[in-house]
Amino acid sequence: MENQITIYFNSGNFQEGFHLTIQSNNTPKIPITLIAAPKISNLYKNWQKQYISLTPTPRAGFKKNQITNISSSECFHYYQRLCQEINIWFSPIKNLLPNTEKIILIINTQNISDTHTAEILHKLPWGKITLPENSIIETILSFSEGKNTPNIISEIPRQVKILGILGDNTGINISQDKDLIQKLRRRGAIPKFLPQSNQELKRQDFAQLWDEPWDIIIFSGHSQTHQQHSGIIHLNSQEYLDFQEIRNTLITAKQQGLQLAIFNSCDGLGLAQQLADIGITIIIWREITPDQVAPLFLKYFLTSFTNNNSVYTSMEQARQKLQELHPEIEQKLPGITQLPIIVHHGKVTPPTWSQLRGRSGGRVGGADCNLENLLTRQQLRNRKNLLEAVKYEVVARLSQSLHNQMEVLINVPKQFQPQQVKRIWDVSVKIGDRPTLKLSGDADIIDVFDDSVVGGRLLILGAPGSGKTTTLLELGQELVIRAQMDGELGIPVFLNLSSWRDEKQSIEEWLVEELRWKYGVSRDIGKRLVEGKQLLPMLDGLDELESSRQGLCVEAINRFLLGECRPGFLVVCSRLEEYESVGGGLCLNGAVCLLPLSDSQVEGYLLGFGKGELWEWVRGDVELLEFVRVPLFLSMVVVAEVSLRRWGELRRDERLDFLLDAYVCRMLERRVDSRFYGEKGMPSDGRTLEWLGWLASGLEKHSLTEFLIERLEPIWLDSKRDKRIYKVILALVYGCFSWFIFKNTHVTFINVIAALSINTDDKNNGFYENPATTEVMKFSWKQYQEACRTILLIPIRIKQIFTIHRKELFMGIKKAFQNKIFLGYQILSSLFSLLFLLAFFEDGPDEMNLGLFIFFVFFNLMPIFFLVFPTIILVIMSPVILIIFGGLETQEFNHKTYPNEGIWRSLLNAIFLTIIILPISVIMVLFSKSNNFELISGILLFLSKFLPFFAFIILGMSVIQHLILRIIFFLTKKAPWNYARFLNYATEKMLLQRVGGGYRFIHRLLQKRLAWRYNNQQK
Repeated sequence: MENQITIYFNSGNFQEGFHLTIQSNNTPKIPITLIAAPKISNLYKNWQKQYISLTPTPRAGFKKNQITNISSSECFHYYQRLCQEINIWFSPIKNLLPNTEKIILIINTQNISDTHTAEILHKLPWGKITLPENSIIETILSFSEGKNTPNIISEIPRQVKILGILGDNTGINISQDKDLIQKLRRRGAIPKFLPQSNQELKRQDFAQLWDEPWDIIIFSGHSQTHQQHSGIIHLNSQEYLDFQEIRNTLITAKQQGLQLAIFNSCDGLGLAQQLADIGITIIIWREITPDQVAPLFLKYFLTSFTNNNSVYTSMEQARQKLQELHPEIEQKLPGITQLPIIVHHGKVTPPTWSQLRGRSGGRVGGADCNLENLLTRQQLRNRKNLLEAVKYEVVARLSQSLHNQMEVLINVPKQFQPQQVKRIWDVSVKIGDRPTLKLSGDADIIDVFDDSVVGGRLLILGAPGSGKTTTLLELGQELVIRAQMDGELGIPVFLNLSSWRDEKQSIEEWLVEELRWKYGVSRDIGKRLVEGKQLLPMLDGLDELESSRQGLCVEAINRFLLGECRPGFLVVCSRLEEYESVGGGLCLNGAVCLLPLSDSQVEGYLLGFGKGELWEWVRGDVELLEFVRVPLFLSMVVVAEVSLRRWGELRRDERLDFLLDAYVCRMLERRVDSRFYGEKGMPSDGRTLEWLGWLASGLEKHSLTEFLIERLEPIWLDSKRDKRIYKVILALVYGCFSWFIFKNTHVTFINVIAALSINTDDKNNGFYENPATTEVMKFSWKQYQEACRTILLIPIRIKQIFTIHRKELFMGIKKAFQNKIFLGYQILSSLFSLLFLLAFFEDGPDEMNLGLFIFFVFFNLMPIFFLVFPTIILVIMSPVILIIFGGLETQEFNHKTYPNEGIWRSLLNAIFLTIIILPISVIMVLFSKSNNFELISGILLFLSKFLPFFAFIILGMSVIQHLILRIIFFLTKKAPWNYARFLNYATEKMLLQRVGGGYRFIHRLLQKRLAWRYNNQQK
């Protein structure tokens, strides 16, 4: 355990000796005398002189002494002798130290009046004191006694606010320090910098310490200690600042929560002495330091500190890494790794990173509570998988965006350097009651998200094509990295509000369903993520809802933000015009509005691609110039190479359609070396447009933006003829299946009629959507117990249906008689019929299904309730079916990584399980032939055929339905047979984007245009 040892130097000097007292933690002080040690003072001066001469490009505001005949070996010799003398001089104290593993040595010099003596004491390498049974992990300088007042840490989880102060950089490179501080975003920090732009640091910039509370300040630049122990920092090449001049500012900063100040600059003892009595923890360099070493120290310290090590341990690890990873530094500059030091009064332990983030119960020293420690291994694995899926999505969509594909689509001259990564558009920011601010294209949206007033609840607005989704993805990219680094941050998930179709569905329920559909997260896991507030929803497409439902969606989001499952952070993206038309009203704290491009931005973009002629044409037409201020349209104009004269003659409302059509034509004409088609096998442009038009029409019809092949559903069937064909084929499949098992015309007829009775437009039957694909299976004892309970609850469920839905039952019976369904039953077939019909009640009963159910119950299942031996059959069969199928469950998380993955996995699993069951069936057949009891033999014969086909049909249900749909779409020329190959080809043509196993159009405007053209042609 750590033990704090405070050594109070009460009086004396190196020539006469010192009177001091020693105190271990809160034990009584022990007086002791140290003998005179004049060699220590002289050795230190000699080492210091040579060290300064050897130091290249120091972060100091003065020039070092120019001595050319100094070598590293001489410097090392003086340093070794200095360490030896300190150990000899310090030996009387060693016997008084307690036997503990770790010691924090606090050197208090507040009573030493001689400034020269105090300076030597402050600069000695105390960490080089060797103890036989103890190890000093860190030394602290203390200039004052300090009050024993605990640091109050926020009990609410939050982000650490860091102010980076970038001073004069003459002759040095402080950009590395800035990059290191920027990367702390991923560890849960909100970094800001003074100055806020590429200007010089000014005295008035320090008003930030008054205006906002900060946890940590980090200074990088030139600093030095003046006489009378005063320290200064160099603001710029002309000005410097004495911290005594802004003392009240620093006191206010401490009162507002400032805990730690790091001066990654030279000779910071004067700065530390001025700030010592304020009560913050300070880290300084005691001598000048090379510009190459300072960033390394800062990197290693921050890495350790943000991994929740104490300040003391972080300092120790930073020294060790400098010594072990860069031994050449200590060889060239002996003693340099001992120069960084902590200045603190020692009464209160400095807070850890987790405590600054409000995760330790309030006060320093409380038990640290990390979410990762509360999650099971499976939950951590699920979190990691979901984050990887989101990260893959963000990277794929950004890399395939039109803005980032311009170099591929255009033969850019080598001398031009277009902005391919950085946003070219500006944004205006509105936060609370503050005035609206304008940010340039190179500003980080993450800074707005991190603003203390915004608190991670942000609205992104803009015109169509202005870059809203790209901005959302860029923000999400940074948030994903943070969540991967910090297990307590919410998982960003990108969901489209256009799929919110049920007004009665809460956003919480919608999130669970969308997670299942898009990321393959099971409902149970999704519900836990929502209820545990472990998600950071990134919601796009509010404007894509019908206008009458946009206001309802806003209300639903607000209820979500005020409910028990409200997330800590939320981002919503919408078109500005549509959002204003519903009166706004989202309970968010800040808004970012993407602005149209300025003339200079349009000019720079076009000239960057060598399109000077296009710029001259556009600048002469006010309406055209206004049109290309939208980034998407500007990119398309460059790519599509539209006829400027023809384009200029069109009306304003026709120009967008003309541009989209020109873009499609240009992409189809563009020659690509397809990896999916040979030169002669590519579909014609007309066929490509027809297939893409049908896909776009289906996505628009069902309010979708992303398409997965395995999610093709019967509701995608356009005509009544196609729906009839689908039902007939499905009926034939079930008829063949029933005949093979039961060898009974009655049962076969019942199942055929049941299949023909399916309403493909009805959400409440079992075939509105494809059955969930069974892609990954495993045995679960918990799932097995649930299946047992389900079987036992069947009679109760039937009773509830009779009592609660009596009216619907009679109406259903009437409809069933009108359909003249044949009435027949057999004992063994009744069990199959029961299982078949129960599938219809997964989404709730309707009249027709209830009528069919009562028909089958009354005529098929009567023997089960009134005869003894069928009851025995039920008892015998149920455990067999449950043992084989009841314990199977699908994987909790299964993100699609290639097209049609769900269908292929379902097919393989159905075949695999069927193969496993076949030996069991063979054993049943053999046993039935050797059994003299006919009832048992009959049951075994039935099971021998029923079980393998039950496994294949039930698990392969989605495969059968999908195959039927694909056949219909192929025969009606709505889609090619090898759909994945065609969609990948369209991706190569830059008309679609592919993310894992899903596809989306390059922009929603293009999807709408192709859908309109297709529907027009069909009419």
